[in-house]
Formats: sequence, C-alpha cells, structure tokens
Amino acid sequence: MRGTADGLRLPGMGSLVFLAALLLASPAAADGIDLEPERAYGDALLLYGKGLASRAPVWRCEPARKLACGRAGCADERDRAWVALDFPRGAYRRCDRKGCETRPMTHRVSGMFTLIDLKDGGTFLRAVNDGSEYSEAVSEKDGVVLSFGACLPAGSALAP
Repeated sequence: MRGTADGLRLPGMGSLVFLAALLLASPAAADGIDLEPERAYGDALLLYGKGLASRAPVWRCEPARKLACGRAGCADERDRAWVALDFPRGAYRRCDRKGCETRPMTHRVSGMFTLIDLKDGGTFLRAVNDGSEYSEAVSEKDGVVLSFGACLPAGSALAP
C-alpha cells in the first residue's frame, strides 16, 4: 500500500516519510558537521575578557569528579580536596579535612577562561569565567590528579 496524506494517495510517499525521519534523527544531518553538540554557555560573549578576578576577589572550586592517573591508567579518586583562589593575595589554597596548603599563583584571562598557574609549578587550573565549570591538573610524583567541577564566589549563599 502506498502512503497517504490526509486521505489522498500519493505514490512513493511512504519511502519519502521514512527517509525524512531517518535524516532528521541523525545528528550528522542536523547540523551538517558536528556529531555531538557543544555545551551551551548561555551568552558566551559575556564570558569573554572578564575573568574570575574581576567578578569576585575569592572563589571556592569544588570537584564533582576526580581521577588519579598513572602509567597503568586512571581511577576515581575519593579525596575531595577543594581549592580557594584568592586573587588580591595571589594565593592558591588547596584544602581537605586535614587542613590547607597555600601556594603563590599567577592568573590570566584567555577568551572565556581564567587560567591559573602556580609559581612553583606542578598545577594548572582552567575555569570558565563565570565559574560554571573548571578543570585542574595536579602533578604528583608518579602521575597526575585531574579534577572537574564548578567554582563559586566565597561567601556566596551557594558556596559550601
């Protein structure tokens, strides 16, 4: 039986409907290039040029996920150390249930990201300029610990 539209018989309509449904369901056909859509950052232009330091003096970055990676691969890390970024003092504080360690940092804005480097090396943190997400790499003697999460201004009602 051939396809119908509103009770009218149209030759070949069934195969056209099938083909259209197949193409619309395909991510490649949706935008022509990307197979996976990029994360939406709202109004991305508002993120450019105005880094974390110009939005608030102190930020607290909490990991949602941490991975400890070495030669054999990566595994989930249970330690949930958090980071405080104190821009007026140029201080990076890594804190856990045992206490905090403070180290000098430098920062710069690159597009929609704030980039943090420790002056004595070994750690790199990159945060979206509104704090909505961050990633951090901390080198250790036999590998690296990767953290992924979000940052909030210290003293914010939402900050832990």
